[in-house]
Amino acid sequence: MIRSSLTGKVTLAAMIIVALIIGAVAGTSWVVNEFHHSIEHLADHTMKRMTHADAAGNYLSRAFAEAYAAGASGSRAKMAVARMYLAAARNELSRLSDPETHDIADEILVEQGIIVQHYMRLADEAETTLLSLENAIIENDQEAISRYNAAMIALTVQSGQLADAMSSLGLKEFRETEEVLRSKIRTANLVLSGASVVLLLTAVTALFLLRRHIVHPIERLAEAAHTMSERRSVTPLRITSRDEIGRLQRAFNEMTEALAQQTRRLEEQITISEAARAEAETARMHLQEQLATIEEQREVIRSMSVPLLPLTRTSAVVPLIGAIDSARLAILSNRVLQSVADRRFRYILFDITGVPLVDKEVAQGLLSIVHALRLPGAEAVLVGIRPEVAQALAPPGNALAEVTTYSSLEQGMIKVLNGYAR
Repeated sequence: MIRSSLTGKVTLAAMIIVALIIGAVAGTSWVVNEFHHSIEHLADHTMKRMTHADAAGNYLSRAFAEAYAAGASGSRAKMAVARMYLAAARNELSRLSDPETHDIADEILVEQGIIVQHYMRLADEAETTLLSLENAIIENDQEAISRYNAAMIALTVQSGQLADAMSSLGLKEFRETEEVLRSKIRTANLVLSGASVVLLLTAVTALFLLRRHIVHPIERLAEAAHTMSERRSVTPLRITSRDEIGRLQRAFNEMTEALAQQTRRLEEQITISEAARAEAETARMHLQEQLATIEEQREVIRSMSVPLLPLTRTSAVVPLIGAIDSARLAILSNRVLQSVADRRFRYILFDITGVPLVDKEVAQGLLSIVHALRLPGAEAVLVGIRPEVAQALAPPGNALAEVTTYSSLEQGMIKVLNGYAR
């Protein structure tokens, strides 16, 4: 590697060319100084701003990731870490101010100021959301935690968009600098090509050295910047010197790596979002399974509300306890008819001792069941007739008049066990 600066290289060439090429040397020195100014602008200002912007985006992403993890695990320690990263992001944003007055950077600085304002508003919103999420964690409000976690994902997307915008500004500045450098290269070629015939050999030699150590590296840098502007992968540049060109090559490689890391982080965030969506879908399916289990349990409870107890091979008792409504009558009818069909029962004793009220609707329902039982050849017996129930059934024309009844379960069982029901 050549260790001297560009100015030193040109000065050495000027000493060899002697007095006849003083004008050419002066012109070349001017071009070199312009190169130096543009390179210093990129190395000392553009990369500084992009480094701070990248650090701010990185800290914001970590803050959102820690906050999301805190919401998922209920950890207040992770919330403290998230606030620490948010504070670090604010610090990096405050260091983005740059007094640079380079012509290339004037418009860029205005656009950067707008993006920094958006970053600060995003940081303020993130701080408010972190505080709300911490309160939700303290109160164990899962609904609020889910809502604020969704807000964190949205803030992460906004942070990525702002980071892309800041990267685009850096690429724009590189492209504009590329045009300036190309213009200065053309000027240098004109100066060198205007040398006299006497200095032709020296001019050719100087041009060869210039293109080898300055023009070619800058053209490769320009091509790499153009490739990056088209969002294609860029191979790291080979560091050809330790002067300003080498610094620019090194800075360009660092910027390329920073952009690649940012792209990987965005891909990781997308992967996390997809995993969260899949987890939500799994939870929804689990909830559906729980609802189905609950419905099956309800069916079991409804069937248990109408027990059927076999007495003999041909008879069974149905003890009824509590109020009887239309739904319970329907369950009673289905269960008794199914049992008669399956077990071939001839007698079904309905014990209504535990029924507090037998009104017209209940009597009509029981009569319907009695008629239905007669179709497969079974007979219904109503037992447990209390005095107040007998009074309710006493009026003429009552629907239960044609049903065999007994005052107690014992009497009904005796009759059924003796082989008849009257």
